[in-house]
Amino acid sequence: MQPLRVRARGGAQSGPPPARPAPRGNRSLIRFAAALVCLSLVISAVSFGTFMVLPVAANDPLALSALAPNPLFRTIKIALIVIGALIIATHIREARALLLRVNRFYLAYMALAFLSIAWSADRSSTTARFVSTMAIAIICFAFCLVGWHRQRFQNVVRPLLTLLLAGSLLYIVMAPEYALDVDKAGYHGLASQKNPFGELCALGAVLWMHGWIAKEVKLWKALAGAALAWTCLWLSHSSTSILATAFAGWLMLMLLRTSPSIRRYTPYVVTLFACLVVAYALAVLQLVPGLATILLGPVTAITGKDMTFTNRAMIWDIIKDHAQLHPLLGTGFGAYWTGAVPSSPSYVFLTRMYFWPSEAHNGYLDVVNDLGFAGLICLLGYLTMFVRQSLQLFKTDRAQGALYLALFFQQAMTNLSESCWFSPMGILPVAVTSLMTFTLAAGLVDQQRTRAPQGMVKPSAAKSKAVLRNRMGLRR
Repeated sequence: MQPLRVRARGGAQSGPPPARPAPRGNRSLIRFAAALVCLSLVISAVSFGTFMVLPVAANDPLALSALAPNPLFRTIKIALIVIGALIIATHIREARALLLRVNRFYLAYMALAFLSIAWSADRSSTTARFVSTMAIAIICFAFCLVGWHRQRFQNVVRPLLTLLLAGSLLYIVMAPEYALDVDKAGYHGLASQKNPFGELCALGAVLWMHGWIAKEVKLWKALAGAALAWTCLWLSHSSTSILATAFAGWLMLMLLRTSPSIRRYTPYVVTLFACLVVAYALAVLQLVPGLATILLGPVTAITGKDMTFTNRAMIWDIIKDHAQLHPLLGTGFGAYWTGAVPSSPSYVFLTRMYFWPSEAHNGYLDVVNDLGFAGLICLLGYLTMFVRQSLQLFKTDRAQGALYLALFFQQAMTNLSESCWFSPMGILPVAVTSLMTFTLAAGLVDQQRTRAPQGMVKPSAAKSKAVLRNRMGLRR
């Protein structure tokens, strides 16, 4: 991993460092690593089992067959793990430096998910879904070790998401009856349902808006890409994704287009918003008595909806009843939503609500259900450290720091009504979040290596030399 060294005139850095091409080396390996990341994202985003198939209910046998292990995808995931491990092994020095910067709570969460195989209610499901998550993590790790430069994240992800959005829009236009969601409230495009499709659209919209705000892409490309993403987002009718995307766009404008006098308050504003998101998450979990009424009351008054949030509150109550049976460590990573079958703990939804929601519609609650409060502590620690690392990168690279913060808040808000945080179902936000985690760490490594030559000497060494000069002057 080569350092990015930028020195503005006068010794101070003005604005984000300019982009630079990938360093010389094995270009085939660089492109191969990018292709592996794209393959992981495609597997996570596209529902191949529902393509050109009429929408069916979640408890329909055809829908349940999509949850069965796919031998081809399992082989691909194992191959990704092996190839990623080989790339890491051949770049062990860079891997060691990167690992020291990776969000330690992310590593703790992955370790807890692996250990949960021992107490899982369904060990085979936990093992299979952990392998899927680990394949993504290893490929993202390997991706940051070859051909690194500061815009590598968006340069790889944005074109791929645009291609998937264009394919989804074409699918909706050419075969609307197949692309329509089962509740006929919106389209699901190439995804399995309208909510995952909304998340795909939201990520694409944020990346294109950032390209325009940070002036990384030409205006006409940014307008075309954003128009495509927002069109698909509107067709998905995912109100959560629309709200989260609008907030992310406003946040990027505030971070990158405000005056320096206002920008100095950025850490305080970001911290305040992060605390509010966490507070709303705790309100849904009802860990603090009375907090739900205080925080959720104004929301229901403004939106005109009741406290059930389209029957989500009933889903949350059922999940919380199950989570209380294993409050500390949960029932195992991915061991709950294993299908609408009698052997699955989630089968209770068919008897109490007469449908199978396939998720808790709250990412924080699903983490507690799977890995208990130990998992929730890891998640909250991960969120805190991610914001801290993004603000640290923001000091020297405002464009990249703003992008990571915007995507973070977009995901944090989405998880209030959808399950995306390290979901064992292998959905797209999990892959994007993992890739953000490792590319953010790579940016910090690059930042550290860039600062080292400019500092000349460490503070302790500089102090020692100053003392030595004073002594020499006294002797003279």
